[in-house]
Amino acid sequence: MIIRLVFAVAGAIGCVGLISNGPSRDLDEIRPLRFQYMLSGVTAGHGAMAVQAVNVPVSVGGMDVAPGEIIHMDENGAVKFPADKLKAVLRNARELQKEEAARMSALQQATSAAEIRAIFGGHTYAAPAPKRD
Repeated sequence: MIIRLVFAVAGAIGCVGLISNGPSRDLDEIRPLRFQYMLSGVTAGHGAMAVQAVNVPVSVGGMDVAPGEIIHMDENGAVKFPADKLKAVLRNARELQKEEAARMSALQQATSAAEIRAIFGGHTYAAPAPKRD
């Protein structure tokens, strides 16, 4: 219950997410708040809670994050990028969603393993390597 209160208060003052090197409990109570969080783990108990710093570089879960970087996170993990790349990241994410929707539609209509292989064949999310002369 106390962790739900902490996240509710953070949301009330404008926070949309939280990164912590500490674990949390009561994840089932946090999810309905639609508050993004990245923690070092889950625990059954609780310990002392304290804000150590705000708007300073941190390292959490092996990821270094500095103020001004954009972080996208969900229950699968987190990625970061510079704020000045936000438009490009959004454009790429929308294009990826379109590609994945088309691929899912094709997969749902496939009637053979050969069709499935063809749908996946040659696809990569990485940018193509530059041609060498």
